[in-house]
Formats: sequence, C-alpha cells, structure tokens
Amino acid sequence: ILTILLFVTLFTSINFTNFNKVEATTNGHTADDAINWVNSLITPSNTPVGSGQCVALIVAYYNYLGHNSPHVDYAKDYVYKDSEQPTGWQTLQGVQPQKGDILIYLASAGNSAGHVAIYESDYVTYHQNYGGMYVRKIGNHYTQMYDLANNIMPYWGVIRPEFTNARVAIDSVT
Repeated sequence: ILTILLFVTLFTSINFTNFNKVEATTNGHTADDAINWVNSLITPSNTPVGSGQCVALIVAYYNYLGHNSPHVDYAKDYVYKDSEQPTGWQTLQGVQPQKGDILIYLASAGNSAGHVAIYESDYVTYHQNYGGMYVRKIGNHYTQMYDLANNIMPYWGVIRPEFTNARVAIDSVT
C-alpha cells in the first residue's frame, strides 16, 4: 500500500502541461542514424534528391530529422537563418564539425550560391550537385571543397542538430 501511495503522490505531482510544449530535436534519430540515412541515398543510378540541388538534400535532411528547413534562396543563406532553426539546433561559425552537422560554404568566384553538405568526418562528407546532381560521398578534407572553376569554396561553419537529447515530439499528454 505504501508503494501505491508513493506512486500516486509522485504521478499526480508531475506537471503534464509542460509536455505540450516539447519539440522534437531530431525526431529520435542519432547522428549515426542520420549518416546511415544520407548514405542510403547514394544509388548506382545516381538518382537525385528533389531537384538535385545541394539545398534539396538539406531540405530532405531536415524532413528526415522531423523539421521543415528554413526557406533559403541560396545555400549560403543558411548562415542567416539561426533564429529559424529548430529548438536546440545551433548555427556555428568556424567550428570543428561533428557527425551529422550541415556544412555551410560561402560563395566563391565560380559559385555565387554557396554550398551545403552533410558531415560524417574530416574526410567523409555527403554532397549533392557537387560534380553531379545526385548524392555523393566525397573524400576531400571538408575545408578543401572546390567550385567548377577550381576555386576553393570558403568553409563558413555548420548547422548543428541536437542529437545528444534525441527526443520525439509529443503533441499532448492526456
């Protein structure tokens, strides 16, 4: 009986109204899940994701992680979308990327739109519309990415999803 009373006391003291405000950070996915997902998009037939542009890959990545991507006209515009990121996500300039981060590259002489990609490790990144309008795994160091005119695209930083507390959205608890 004491156990039942203790349980009832603890259960009734929980404030369930806070659960209505919980937002998903990565829809329950880990960074390893995210890399497995993007790796699964590499196909022998070179099928593009969406339009085949690099931003289309990132829009699909946001969707996989349970969110809508901020609207951007160009890849480089993600730099200005910090306030539109999902709760817990960060836009960080000049940092060492972590597995699952979205890499942001600024415009270069041969690419006025900039570029975005997904980071696995310093020498493994995933790109779309980088030498082809399909998803590719690239083995260059993440800071050594070149445009079509062989100019280096300046690495700006990352959008970092919050994988550490991978939560699933809860609309309501009744």
